[in-house]
Amino acid sequence: MRILIADDHAMLRGGLKQILALEFAGAIFGEVGTYQETMSQVDKEPWDVLVLDIFMPARSGLDVLRELDVIKPELPELVLSSAPEEQMAPRVLRAGVAGYSRSAGQEGRQGGRCREGGRGERPGRKKRQKKKIAMPNCVV
Repeated sequence: MRILIADDHAMLRGGLKQILALEFAGAIFGEVGTYQETMSQVDKEPWDVLVLDIFMPARSGLDVLRELDVIKPELPELVLSSAPEEQMAPRVLRAGVAGYSRSAGQEGRQGGRCREGGRGERPGRKKRQKKKIAMPNCVV
Protein backbone atom coordinates (compact mmCIF):
# COMPACT_ATOMS: atom_id res chain seq x y z
CA MET A 1 0.00 0.00 0.00
CA ARG A 2 1.21 3.50 -0.86
CA ILE A 3 0.04 6.29 1.47
CA LEU A 4 0.72 9.98 0.84
CA ILE A 5 0.45 12.20 3.93
CA ALA A 6 -0.11 15.89 3.13
CA ASP A 7 0.14 18.21 6.13
CA ASP A 8 2.15 21.35 6.75
CA HIS A 9 3.24 20.15 10.22
CA ALA A 10 6.22 17.77 9.99
CA MET A 11 5.65 16.46 13.51
CA LEU A 12 2.07 15.49 12.72
CA ARG A 13 3.14 13.80 9.48
CA GLY A 14 5.78 11.81 11.34
CA GLY A 15 3.41 10.74 14.10
CA LEU A 16 0.69 9.76 11.67
CA LYS A 17 3.21 7.80 9.63
CA GLN A 18 4.27 5.86 12.75
CA ILE A 19 0.67 5.03 13.63
CA LEU A 20 -0.18 3.95 10.09
CA ALA A 21 3.03 1.90 9.79
CA LEU A 22 1.86 -0.20 12.75
CA GLU A 23 -1.45 -0.83 11.02
CA PHE A 24 -0.04 -1.35 7.52
CA ALA A 25 3.20 -3.30 7.74
CA GLY A 26 5.25 -2.80 4.60
CA ALA A 27 3.39 0.32 3.52
CA ILE A 28 5.29 2.91 1.55
CA PHE A 29 4.80 6.48 2.74
CA GLY A 30 5.28 9.84 1.15
CA GLU A 31 5.20 13.11 3.04
CA VAL A 32 4.44 16.55 1.67
CA GLY A 33 3.72 19.89 3.31
CA THR A 34 2.20 22.14 0.66
CA TYR A 35 -0.35 22.19 -2.12
CA GLN A 36 2.42 22.26 -4.75
CA GLU A 37 4.26 19.29 -3.23
CA THR A 38 0.99 17.36 -2.93
CA MET A 39 0.02 17.90 -6.55
CA SER A 40 3.55 17.06 -7.73
CA GLN A 41 3.60 13.76 -5.82
CA VAL A 42 0.09 12.80 -6.94
CA ASP A 43 1.16 13.42 -10.52
CA LYS A 44 4.45 11.49 -10.23
CA GLU A 45 3.57 8.46 -8.09
CA PRO A 46 0.73 5.91 -7.95
CA TRP A 47 -0.72 6.45 -4.43
CA ASP A 48 -3.41 4.21 -2.95
CA VAL A 49 -4.71 6.84 -0.54
CA LEU A 50 -4.09 10.50 0.30
CA VAL A 51 -4.33 11.60 3.93
CA LEU A 52 -4.91 15.35 3.58
CA ASP A 53 -4.86 18.25 6.03
CA ILE A 54 -7.55 20.68 4.95
CA PHE A 55 -5.69 23.73 6.33
CA MET A 56 -2.38 24.19 4.55
CA PRO A 57 -0.57 27.46 3.80
CA ALA A 58 -1.08 29.36 0.54
CA ARG A 59 -3.53 26.95 -1.13
CA SER A 60 -5.70 24.73 1.05
CA GLY A 61 -6.64 21.09 1.02
CA LEU A 62 -9.92 22.16 -0.58
CA ASP A 63 -7.87 23.35 -3.56
CA VAL A 64 -6.16 19.94 -3.64
CA LEU A 65 -9.57 18.21 -3.65
CA ARG A 66 -10.84 20.35 -6.53
CA GLU A 67 -7.73 19.60 -8.57
CA LEU A 68 -7.84 15.87 -7.81
CA ASP A 69 -11.42 15.81 -9.06
CA VAL A 70 -9.96 16.49 -12.49
CA ILE A 71 -6.64 14.65 -12.59
CA LYS A 72 -7.09 11.68 -10.20
CA PRO A 73 -10.79 11.14 -9.50
CA GLU A 74 -10.15 7.53 -8.46
CA LEU A 75 -7.73 8.44 -5.61
CA PRO A 76 -9.37 8.02 -2.17
CA GLU A 77 -8.81 10.95 0.18
CA LEU A 78 -9.05 10.98 3.96
CA VAL A 79 -9.35 14.58 5.14
CA LEU A 80 -8.03 15.68 8.52
CA SER A 81 -9.13 18.93 10.12
CA SER A 82 -8.84 20.60 13.49
CA ALA A 83 -12.05 22.53 12.74
CA PRO A 84 -15.22 21.47 14.55
CA GLU A 85 -16.84 18.59 12.70
CA GLU A 86 -20.09 20.47 12.12
CA GLN A 87 -18.17 23.19 10.27
CA MET A 88 -15.91 21.17 7.99
CA ALA A 89 -17.20 17.59 7.64
CA PRO A 90 -20.34 18.39 5.61
CA ARG A 91 -18.34 20.58 3.24
CA VAL A 92 -15.61 18.07 2.45
CA LEU A 93 -17.97 15.08 2.39
CA ARG A 94 -20.10 16.91 -0.20
CA ALA A 95 -16.89 17.39 -2.18
CA GLY A 96 -16.73 13.62 -2.51
CA VAL A 97 -13.90 12.62 -0.16
CA ALA A 98 -13.77 9.03 1.02
CA GLY A 99 -13.56 9.97 4.71
CA TYR A 100 -13.18 12.76 7.24
CA SER A 101 -11.56 12.69 10.67
CA ARG A 102 -11.08 15.41 13.22
CA SER A 103 -7.40 15.77 14.04
CA ALA A 104 -6.12 16.99 17.40
CA GLY A 105 -7.75 20.24 18.37
CA GLN A 106 -6.73 22.97 20.76
CA GLU A 107 -7.30 20.61 23.67
CA GLY A 108 -4.71 18.30 22.09
CA ARG A 109 -7.12 15.37 21.94
CA GLN A 110 -7.65 13.22 18.91
CA GLY A 111 -11.15 13.39 17.52
CA GLY A 112 -10.98 9.63 17.11
CA ARG A 113 -14.02 9.37 14.87
CA CYS A 114 -14.08 9.04 11.14
CA ARG A 115 -17.04 9.79 8.91
CA GLU A 116 -17.25 7.85 5.69
CA GLY A 117 -17.87 9.94 2.63
CA GLY A 118 -20.18 9.45 -0.28
CA ARG A 119 -17.57 8.09 -2.69
CA GLY A 120 -17.79 11.23 -4.76
CA GLU A 121 -21.37 10.78 -5.89
CA ARG A 122 -22.29 14.36 -6.60
CA PRO A 123 -24.66 15.70 -9.24
CA GLY A 124 -22.92 16.57 -12.49
CA ARG A 125 -19.85 14.51 -11.70
CA LYS A 126 -18.71 11.11 -12.83
CA LYS A 127 -19.10 8.47 -10.15
CA ARG A 128 -15.73 7.67 -8.63
CA GLN A 129 -14.68 4.07 -8.60
CA LYS A 130 -12.75 3.98 -5.35
CA LYS A 131 -11.59 1.00 -3.44
CA LYS A 132 -12.22 0.82 0.30
CA ILE A 133 -9.19 0.88 2.55
CA ALA A 134 -9.53 0.24 6.28
CA MET A 135 -7.54 2.82 8.23
CA PRO A 136 -7.42 3.00 12.05
CA ASN A 137 -10.83 4.26 13.22
CA CYS A 138 -11.93 4.75 9.62
CA VAL A 139 -12.80 3.07 6.37
CA VAL A 140 -11.61 4.99 3.35
